Amino acid sequence: MDFRTLLDGLRLVCMLLPHDDDSYMINVANQHYDGRRLISALLNHGRCPPSIADDLWHEIVLHDRLNKLSTFLVADDVSSLGDVTCSSGQISPADGITWLDAAVEFSKSQDLVRAMWEWALKVFENLFVPIRRGGPISASLKSSRSSSSSRDSNVRVRILARDGPISPVGRAIDESAPEDFLDSFSDRVEELEAAHIMPLMLSRYSTMQKLLSMFAGTNVEAILKGNNINSSSNLFCTDHGTHLKFDEFIVGIEYLNDRYWLRKVVARKARGAYIAQCQDGEEITFGLGPQGHAIDLPDGELFNIHLAIANVLHASGAGEVINKVLQDEAEFNDGIVEDEASASRISAFALKMALLREQAVASTEPASDDDDGANSNKHHDGGKGILRVTTNSQVDA
Repeated sequence: MDFRTLLDGLRLVCMLLPHDDDSYMINVANQHYDGRRLISALLNHGRCPPSIADDLWHEIVLHDRLNKLSTFLVADDVSSLGDVTCSSGQISPADGITWLDAAVEFSKSQDLVRAMWEWALKVFENLFVPIRRGGPISASLKSSRSSSSSRDSNVRVRILARDGPISPVGRAIDESAPEDFLDSFSDRVEELEAAHIMPLMLSRYSTMQKLLSMFAGTNVEAILKGNNINSSSNLFCTDHGTHLKFDEFIVGIEYLNDRYWLRKVVARKARGAYIAQCQDGEEITFGLGPQGHAIDLPDGELFNIHLAIANVLHASGAGEVINKVLQDEAEFNDGIVEDEASASRISAFALKMALLREQAVASTEPASDDDDGANSNKHHDGGKGILRVTTNSQVDA
């Protein structure tokens, strides 16, 4: 038998699924998106692919009501209900069949196909759409400030004290710099903004936190809970244009070997007065301000999680789809959309996102003694470093 790790096995099955099957199509307002592209990108470019594979496998097994999975995929050290750390086990096609045969059999099961589709939809709608939108209320594309910018002047002052008046990312110069310095570099002067690495709204939405923890393979919920979202380790200063490119996952920062490196994920869009002059792969230095050694530097792992999200959005094409959805929504809000059917779909999706946000906020409130947890999100632990996420609707579906 051709046993492979759970991660490698799922990657292979996804690659071999029939390409002409539209069962995985996700309809988003006026856009259509193949969920298999997102699954493949997550398994290949996510921050912690084994954790992602474990969560996906758990979803597949939960939907296998007719126990068809075991007739063409054999699991070694993986229990039928995923009670052990699946990423440490292996899967193989059943005796006498190939991986291609297994993928074909998988595609014939409506339950298993639905499991893949629901999992992709869960991640798309509850993680990537809201984190790309930048907040619980969609920020207008005409907004003068980035949605993850901190309005707290004390936060900005603190980060400027750590990094100095020259932004490490973009190299713009803050208006607070000495006069002679401003006169010498007047073409690079701009009021810098305090930017969040992980968006400010993340501290309030439990579903996003859980999915991000699964994506990262670490407990992001504990790192960013409550006021921790405004900690120095989740902040850096930059100019407005670069801030927008960072929030749009066009540029990111990689933390490697205890150093920070600029990455232009979508190079053709990495334009702007300052960021365009920076080179992909150049080193970034934080902590050059007067209090640089007294204030925590940005958390490198948070930068790496942000960069992994950018890579998945770009590799899967989900980023472009979400951009189009946001553009459609902006035009709808401005009264530009005249077609009633299009307007209805846009409005319905916006309402669906609003309801998901309300449910996510409600689930962060403590449950009463009489609450059996039926309306809350459920977090399934699956061993060290493995974070599974299922929602009540998916378990009961």
